[in-house]
This record gives sequence, C-alpha cells and structure tokens, in this order.
Amino acid sequence: MINIVNNLKLLDKPLSINKLDNNFRMYFSDTTLFLNQLDKQDKEKIRIDKDYDIFNGAFYENVICEALIKQEFEPYFYKSEDATVELDFFLRVKDGLVPIEVKRNRGRSS
Repeated sequence: MINIVNNLKLLDKPLSINKLDNNFRMYFSDTTLFLNQLDKQDKEKIRIDKDYDIFNGAFYENVICEALIKQEFEPYFYKSEDATVELDFFLRVKDGLVPIEVKRNRGRSS
C-alpha cells in the first residue's frame, strides 16, 4: 500500500548503509490510492480543473516514486540536518549516483 523512502545521512555508496531508518517519507504504491484519499472538492479540482498544484508537489513526487519502484530502483531522499540542501530522490545506477528533483513545468519554456 505504501513505499518507504529513507533519508540519507551521507551522499555516498552504498546507499543502503547510509540510510537513516528513523527518517523517512511515505508514498502511496499506486497514485490512484493517493487520489482516492482526497475529499470531494479536491477530487473535482483535479478531475475538472486539472489543478494538481493544490498538493505542493506531493502528487508529482508520488508519481515519480511509483515509477521508480516499478522500474526496480530503490529510491532514497536527502535532506541535510540544517535543511539547506534537499533532493527529492537519490538513486544508485550502475556505479553512479543520480539525484532527481521533481518540478512541474507550468506550460512555460525557458
């Protein structure tokens, strides 16, 4: 029902020994479960207005987490103790480490 994504104490390999077991985020294993938890007004904002911004990125982070898990990655996140650095997801891919920051493009290109 949920996916647990642990915070990393260090951005170093192996990630599994650098995780903080008591510091984690939870994501729904299926984004439709996330949507099903919403009240009627929020569901209408999404269905009719296509307004996903009301969740401050939580919806998009859940979609990305779900996709990463389904691709058999084990995602982590990183937030420094002083909260000056934060990465939504951090993965090990072969011999490298890959940071992922989830942002929504509001239809504008730069």
